[in-house]
Amino acid sequence: MSMFFDSLNAFLRDRHECLEAEQYCEMNEDNEEDRVGDEGECQEETWADMGDDEDMKAYREFQRVNRLHREGLKKEGKCRKSEPTQTDVVNFNSAAFKIGTTEYFWEEKVGIDGVKDVGTDLPDEQGKRNEMISRKRALYGDKAEEIMEKETSMDVGFMKVYNTLNPPMYPCVSLTSLGLSPETIEIQDLAKRFATEKLFPTSRQQNEKGQLPLDLLKEAGELGFGGIYCSPEHGGTGLSRLDASVIFEQLSAGCSSTGAYMSIHNMCAWMIDTYGTAEQREKYVCKMAAFEWLGSYCLTEPGSGSDAAALTTSARKEGDYYVVNGSKAFISGSGVSNVYIVMMRHEGVAGPKGIFSMIVEAGTPGFELGKNESKLGWCTHPTRIINFENCKIPVSNRLGGENEGFNIAMAGINGGRINIASCSLGAAQMSMDYAVQHLKDRKQFNKRLADFQWNQFKIAEMATKLHTSRLIVRDAANHLDNNTEFKAPLCAMAKVHATDNCFEVINQALQMFGGYGVLKDYPIERYLRDSRVHQIIEGTNEIMKMIVARDILTNDTYYKC
Repeated sequence: MSMFFDSLNAFLRDRHECLEAEQYCEMNEDNEEDRVGDEGECQEETWADMGDDEDMKAYREFQRVNRLHREGLKKEGKCRKSEPTQTDVVNFNSAAFKIGTTEYFWEEKVGIDGVKDVGTDLPDEQGKRNEMISRKRALYGDKAEEIMEKETSMDVGFMKVYNTLNPPMYPCVSLTSLGLSPETIEIQDLAKRFATEKLFPTSRQQNEKGQLPLDLLKEAGELGFGGIYCSPEHGGTGLSRLDASVIFEQLSAGCSSTGAYMSIHNMCAWMIDTYGTAEQREKYVCKMAAFEWLGSYCLTEPGSGSDAAALTTSARKEGDYYVVNGSKAFISGSGVSNVYIVMMRHEGVAGPKGIFSMIVEAGTPGFELGKNESKLGWCTHPTRIINFENCKIPVSNRLGGENEGFNIAMAGINGGRINIASCSLGAAQMSMDYAVQHLKDRKQFNKRLADFQWNQFKIAEMATKLHTSRLIVRDAANHLDNNTEFKAPLCAMAKVHATDNCFEVINQALQMFGGYGVLKDYPIERYLRDSRVHQIIEGTNEIMKMIVARDILTNDTYYKC
């Protein structure tokens, strides 16, 4: 836990350097068409030089003051600005630049959303430029010069940057943060920054390679994202399921495929942390929390998918070992994972009560990997059939009790459904952000796409689906955190509602982009392919509806008080 907050403090200190120069001024008095109100003074906020031990308190105070300041300007009607319409050749590698009559400078992150309007009072240009260049070199490595050269000659208007270098990441203090505690908002901001600066720029490349960004996973482990809801005793971060949902939403906004794998890995680490012996927790959880060892979850078989209790992989006990035979299918991460949580049954014992769970390490004799499957989505991590042929696994690797495997599997999947639904939220939010910008910029029949009522209705429907999905996912996460009797049906309800509706949001966003939407130069096609998997994984959405209906019909009232 301390490692996580050390990382969070470092992140906040980095923000402070950028925020010291931030100023909020009204527009120049000459620009009467962009002013509302009789009078106004240039209002300025500066960031005080805080000590390291005051970082979190200071950052929360900054958020509060910033919000109040903006609300005050809005009430007084002094912050309305007309959108720049002219298109200039803008050097985005300059510390300060002008579009129309308004000047801007770079704040903290790569991308047009890192721009802050400061009127005519600009900070030291060369210092800002050097800082921005060093960040791009740290982020892009050898390709930094090439990327900066492209950006320098980019011929765009202020709201026209929706390319893969500058994703329109949404602000954390917004509807996506509504109802969250200040601590969770800070965690959200940290995950957002990692997704923006690390995952998003490499997402297309990793999809094309079909490889997990292992170096970035280790960086995520340093931030505490490898054992998010594992206990701190063995290296976990000790956060809640709600915190985890917020994190996975942000990570999947950067790369929906890698974010989904990270959610599965976290589920495996949690299973060992929750049901494992002290020796198992000490051996596995610490390394998994740091992403030194990767994890895979093995329940589905070639002949049993939705009917998980019908699995046939069996084990017979011989002395201090179980001898295992059988196969598992669609195993995410197989081939790069070091630890596999495998559900199997005692030989000759039918039904759910005959199922138990084992920890199997890669390289165990008799553990064999099939070919890497070629898939529609989730392309950054491998998926294989794994086979067990007289595979000898020590009895000490059994996870939980002799007949506890099915219950462990279902407990893990409840959280897994929240995690996957959260991944759909991140993909849908990004897709909608791209679509909104596109509607404002693209013109047909001499007017913007945003001015067509059909598009207005569709964007309203998309926003409603996205917002209700976020609410139901976070409500289910709260029930899981509080271990209520409704957690299983609500996790199923959240999964089916969010993954179905978010897929529709992404699909509609792609439609709004027209032919551009299917090009791999734009990320929407990746979000679409990945989110389609979410309607199947962690229990198909048809099974989710059965779980919800069964729960309702076995009670006298709908979720009785």
